Amino acid sequence: EGHVLMVELQSSGPAPASPVIVALSISDGQATVTPASLSLTALGVPVAVTVMVIDDVVNEGTHATTVAFSVASADAGWDALPLSGITITITDDDCAPLTAPSNGALSGCTGNSAGDACTVSC
Repeated sequence: EGHVLMVELQSSGPAPASPVIVALSISDGQATVTPASLSLTALGVPVAVTVMVIDDVVNEGTHATTVAFSVASADAGWDALPLSGITITITDDDCAPLTAPSNGALSGCTGNSAGDACTVSC
């Protein structure tokens, strides 16, 4: 599922004289962010950003990814402002690898012969 972040400019000083471009990125491949950049011109106007976790088949347990930000503007007061990333916790929905008993049979299956169908859940 996606998580929606609200991004807005806040300042105790003047509004930017030029648009503030905020680039958003996730570098570890665990999620995507849309849109990848925002052009913000006014203070206090929230803009929605969607972070979608990539559903893979790897059991990684609970882990995290970080949305990173970089800022650029022709307004020197806003250009290259340092912004901390936002950490998003991912709760994995994948199962741990299944290990067959040493005799090669899976318990709970009827017949336990090669080609038998079994329902396995975690």
